[in-house]
Amino acid sequence: MNNVNQRRNKSDSYAFIAVILFLLYSFYYSLLERNYVIQIVLIGFSILFGFFSILTEKIYLNIQKRLLKFMAGWLLIILFFLIFRNWWSVISTIKWCWSIFIVFCICQNSRRLRGIYKAVIIIGFPHVIATLFFFVFQNLYPVMYNVFGRWPGGTRDGRLGFRAGISNHYSLNGIYIAIVFLCCFAYTFNSYKKRKKDLPILGMITLIVFFSLILTMKRAHILFSIIAILLGIIVFAQKISVRQLISLLSIVLILCGIFLWAYRTFPEIDLALRRFENLDEDGNLQYRIKMWEYALHMFSVNPFIGMGWGSFRQTSGYGMNAHNVYIQLLAETGILGFSIYMVTLLILVINAIHGSRLNIKRCCYGELFFSSFASLLILLFYIFYSFSGNCLFDGTFRFFIFTIATTYYLFLPNACENSSAVSENKTINNDENPVRFAAI
Repeated sequence: MNNVNQRRNKSDSYAFIAVILFLLYSFYYSLLERNYVIQIVLIGFSILFGFFSILTEKIYLNIQKRLLKFMAGWLLIILFFLIFRNWWSVISTIKWCWSIFIVFCICQNSRRLRGIYKAVIIIGFPHVIATLFFFVFQNLYPVMYNVFGRWPGGTRDGRLGFRAGISNHYSLNGIYIAIVFLCCFAYTFNSYKKRKKDLPILGMITLIVFFSLILTMKRAHILFSIIAILLGIIVFAQKISVRQLISLLSIVLILCGIFLWAYRTFPEIDLALRRFENLDEDGNLQYRIKMWEYALHMFSVNPFIGMGWGSFRQTSGYGMNAHNVYIQLLAETGILGFSIYMVTLLILVINAIHGSRLNIKRCCYGELFFSSFASLLILLFYIFYSFSGNCLFDGTFRFFIFTIATTYYLFLPNACENSSAVSENKTINNDENPVRFAAI
């Protein structure tokens, strides 16, 4: 028995190292955009430690068969649309396969799952610090010009450098901070239900992260993060009493008071909010409408299988993705690829909601609740941001991968029995029927 536990612990350690390397690449890719050696090292060692994890705990192979069924949609997209279509699709294939391989590594048990979202907060938090740092010391931002060899996008030639932080574009910085914010909120919400003594500190940290998100001046990231949180709370509302709801509203009112104070104190916040007044600032909206029209034209040329993965970026003349995942998917993969993607996404949403609610019903609040709630928030953010962003085609997808892994784990029969609820002497009925969701 000791040998089994040692082998399992070693396998968990290997998997966690693989995930840490995956997160380092995901959060700091822009800093490594011209250093291909470090990129290859991170990807290579992440895959290597992932294989060590699989080979060390042989029982893992039995779960892979079930996972293949759950991951069928994503694998079909790789098979039909990514492989060997063009150079861009080859790069996408490598990153997609690596991302899906990470799912295999982390969804084995709740021990791995519990540490993932804490790692997301810790590894992504330097982006929050950098944004706040350059907000206070704006005269130091020119150092980032030396790093990238140009002014990062959205900084107005460095005058608003804090918007991009240490990223090469302020939109990318907004994604990083939004992901950290959603995970921090989930952790704070879990603390409110489980460990209220930590609530003041965690609430303050979450507020600081949200303040840094406002400083990025990314309307979509701010708006969709708030929508994701509101919808996430509604999903879990079946466990919220009137007293708890009043307490939450009181906290919201206090946070609103702090925000109003900051709004009057820092003029940059007013500048960020003014961007919501002019949705077509710098002609961006008209520019995107033209991109969407071209994408729909591409779809009309080959409506069944599309023009090929990455073809919009290569042939449109805009040099970027369409800033709408759904329209670009229609253009590049046609009705076939779009249908596979939407069905797979719908299955994921249904399982995420059912799995999260089942987790509350059977395990109450704990580490697994934090993981499932954070996963749901990221999933909701991903869905809404896909209307104006490039989630499927940029680094956002690598954070979305954790949603897939978490949902798959909750999809497993008796997943909660392995959670921290057992160690907390929660009564769980092991004779319940296995979890059966829409993906089966």
